[in-house]
Order: sequence, then C-alpha cells, then structure tokens
Amino acid sequence: SAENKLHKAKVEDLVACSPFLEGLIADCGPQGVRPLPVHRPIPVVPLALVNSRELERIITFCSHQRKYEADTARAVRAAEELTLQKDHEAWGRRFINIGQAELYDVLMAANYLHIEPLIKLCLASVADRISGRTPEEIRQRLGIENDLSPEQEAQIQRENNIFFA
Repeated sequence: SAENKLHKAKVEDLVACSPFLEGLIADCGPQGVRPLPVHRPIPVVPLALVNSRELERIITFCSHQRKYEADTARAVRAAEELTLQKDHEAWGRRFINIGQAELYDVLMAANYLHIEPLIKLCLASVADRISGRTPEEIRQRLGIENDLSPEQEAQIQRENNIFFA
C-alpha cells in the first residue's frame, strides 16, 4: 500500500477481478516472492498508489466477487441464481454505503487496478447520489464550481429543454 503496509489476500481472488493485478503479480517474479514459514512463496506486489483503507476494501470486494461468481456458476436453478444475485446486490449496496471522499478514493483505486465490477458499483453509487438533483445541488454535492454565466446557463437550457422540462 501507499503506507508501505503489507496486506494479505488470496491471489486467486485478486486475479479473478483484475487483469492488471494478474499481470503485476506475474511480473513480480522471484524478486517479489517472500518465503513463508511453511516454505511456500507468496508474491509481494507493490501498490504505492493505493492507500491501505482502499486496498482493504478492494481485497474484501474481490473475495466476495469471486465467491459470488463461483456460487452463480454452481447454481442449478434459475431461482437459486436469482436469489444469489439479489443477495449480491444487497451486499454491494451495504459495501459501498460509505462517505463521498472514501467512495472517490475507492473508485480511483479500482480504476487504477482495473477492477471493472467495483468501478461499476462505485459509478452506480455516484449516479444514485445525484439522481433527481438539480445541477446546482449536484455541483454542491460534488464540490464543482459553477463557471457558467447566467446567460450561458440559459442558452444550455434552451438547447437542451427536453432535459430541463
């Protein structure tokens, strides 16, 4: 992590979620391997651009995602698969129910590590947070300065009146 802290994770969970991490783990080679007491090498992957808090969330997400995909593949009936999907979606809503700053950091880390399902979950959360809000409320919520003059705003509304009805 960025704090130079080691985090334990199952390699299989990480590579199932991130082709980027799969390549990075493979690239670590012998110099990135540390011996364990049971004499099994484990890769140590440097992730200096990801903070510990976000890395822990990513490890948790990848572990859950891999288990969900395995359970879905084993599902025999459509009803069983639907139940798994509903449980997975509920877990995702609880998992991503975090503050805006942390959501941004998780999104940036997921983007850096190319974890597509986590990127989609983060973006869905952002969309839910701004859905039904006025442009001013969205600017306020996301900390965006309005650099448009009133005339420019009026012109945009005239050109896109279908969206402002």
